[in-house]
Amino acid sequence: MPERVTIDWADLADLDLDPDNPRHEPGMSRRDIIRYLVDKESVLGLARDIAKVGLSPLDMFGAIAAPEGGYVILEGNRRLCALILLHDPTLAPPKERKIFERLSRDLDPDEIVIELTVFDDEDEADVWIDRKHAGPGNGNGPKPWNPVQLARRYGDRTGNALALALLEYGQSHGMLTKAQSTDILTTITRFISNPFVRKHGLGITTSASEPEFKILGTQSLFDLRLQRLLSDIVARANGATSRTNSADRAKYAQENLVNITEPVGPTPDDAEESADDTEPSAGSGEKTADNGDDAASDEPSADDGADDSEGSSTSGSGTHPDKRLKLVPEAFAPSLRDERLKRILAELKSVRRFSPLAAALIVRVFLESVTVKYLETRGTQIGQNDKLHLLVHNVLTHIEKEKKSGAIHLTKAEAGALGLLKGQVSNQTYVYSAFYLGLIAHGSAFPDWATLTKKWDEVEPILGFIASNAEPPIEPAQA
Repeated sequence: MPERVTIDWADLADLDLDPDNPRHEPGMSRRDIIRYLVDKESVLGLARDIAKVGLSPLDMFGAIAAPEGGYVILEGNRRLCALILLHDPTLAPPKERKIFERLSRDLDPDEIVIELTVFDDEDEADVWIDRKHAGPGNGNGPKPWNPVQLARRYGDRTGNALALALLEYGQSHGMLTKAQSTDILTTITRFISNPFVRKHGLGITTSASEPEFKILGTQSLFDLRLQRLLSDIVARANGATSRTNSADRAKYAQENLVNITEPVGPTPDDAEESADDTEPSAGSGEKTADNGDDAASDEPSADDGADDSEGSSTSGSGTHPDKRLKLVPEAFAPSLRDERLKRILAELKSVRRFSPLAAALIVRVFLESVTVKYLETRGTQIGQNDKLHLLVHNVLTHIEKEKKSGAIHLTKAEAGALGLLKGQVSNQTYVYSAFYLGLIAHGSAFPDWATLTKKWDEVEPILGFIASNAEPPIEPAQA
């Protein structure tokens, strides 16, 4: 039966390094062993830790009695080397000697408890040394924590904290089983570390290191998109694998997550939808000579801060703008919780091409509602007499500042639409400027359908961003 022995700090010289320890070539001298362990086996870092917190009470030294007295340490040679150099820094290699001298001064010897398990011989010790160093074996050796277990223990220090939270959220909501969760944590981390995947694909507003995450829009849409991401990672489908770069992950999110919308029932007009696409558009009036078309040459391209790998717009059903039956394509689906905003959006998506005036009026209501909500969410007090062009300008300016500071991430399409709408917000001829929408509301301008649809496609990306970010983020409910 092994014996337990405690060695005083003053008697440290009674302990000898094992000349045949597997960490180094056998038969080395004590000086050469010390030099090798300091150079190759991170003894200096271990010494710093011992000087700070002492020896681990979970690890005892393994030893046998030496023929000439004292003990030979068979298990724990790195720790013994660190103790020897803290006890006598003159034995350290010249390059590290001053560091060990400083650590030795900081060390409190009374905090160092040196406990040995003394075996009768090496064969008895080897049974336990092999179990400690030969890996998990069939369960008889220590089994390292996997990435999921490490994330549970250390949280954001592993970089996997958010990924673990999403994985456990997915398990609790029936998106995948525990068996399917094996070995995918690192892949999840790689995807959600990409700002476009995290913010645009999933709607997560918090950082990749925060396990307590918040989302924009509804929980039901978040669940749909997260389930798709997790399912694709499990199946290694649609390019959702660990062998991807940042551009690949952004492309995956654009093609497989952003286009997921919440299912909605048919609008009242859907049953009356005609197959006849030859209905004339409404005529134009005194202010429709150009209706904003002259502004097209002033439209900026996306700025350098946008990611060229990301998709352009949700618009464009393949139908020419002046032939499109609806102003707003079905793909335009910002996730909203506010019932009033949802009703306005539903009305906007139901308006048909034979009612361009109604379409423009509802656009004005939608634009004013989401901009007011966006500003109120951020603590701005809105007065009854505040002009729409100032509200829109303030929202666009805020988004621009947030983008420049790195607080938000815009797609190429959103960045381009931001610059366009900001430049046209007070343009008297641009159909979606606050000024022109005001003329329509007072019966002083009558837009044509082709202009409405064409210009909608230009500004839709930034309107979708404003709407999606108008409401404060929420913490999704746990199952």
